Amino acid sequence: DFSSLNIERVVEEEPADLDKYGIPKKEVSLFIKDKEEPVKVIIGMENPLDKKLFAKRADETRVVLIPSHIKSLLEKQVFDFREKKIFQFKTDEVKTMKLRSGAIHWEAEKEEEDWFLKKPVESLAEKSKITSLLSSLSDLEAKEFVSEAKKDEETKEYALDAPEHEITLELPLENQAVTFSINKKEDKVYVTTSLSSKIIEVEDSILETI
Repeated sequence: DFSSLNIERVVEEEPADLDKYGIPKKEVSLFIKDKEEPVKVIIGMENPLDKKLFAKRADETRVVLIPSHIKSLLEKQVFDFREKKIFQFKTDEVKTMKLRSGAIHWEAEKEEEDWFLKKPVESLAEKSKITSLLSSLSDLEAKEFVSEAKKDEETKEYALDAPEHEITLELPLENQAVTFSINKKEDKVYVTTSLSSKIIEVEDSILETI
């Protein structure tokens, strides 16, 4: 967005008062390879006539108007730029799955391209249901990061030490397995995994899938 940012109009070449343009309100520093100093774009207030933004470069005097669409980018929070998936994996490489959800317990194993239930009955499994659940787990995204480095007291606080839902997957790497712990508390669904230091809040649609 910044590489293609165009000037809509030059407002003033040598402004005596930047305050009337709301400058500086925000500042964006772009660090370019092989350049010692960053390019700084200083953003001011919104022009009430056309909603474009007053702005200037730190190394120039002129005040210009830039397109309004840049406003949505400037208003993004750190959360918007973060990777939100708690644990991604290739669903077709999972070997076994063990699920406990309340009173429901079952285990399944992949043999070549098919899935078979092993417990509580031995039976051919409906592959689409298994792969749908695996996809939901791989795509599980944070609505909010509750803890960055979970501690025992936090795990207990959200009842993830003894969760209502627990799913263990065996992955291709030798002796590697991951356990998803999922629990609902006060209308919010919290998740962590055995291979993650984070606790996240997720959409409750995962419970329907489980």
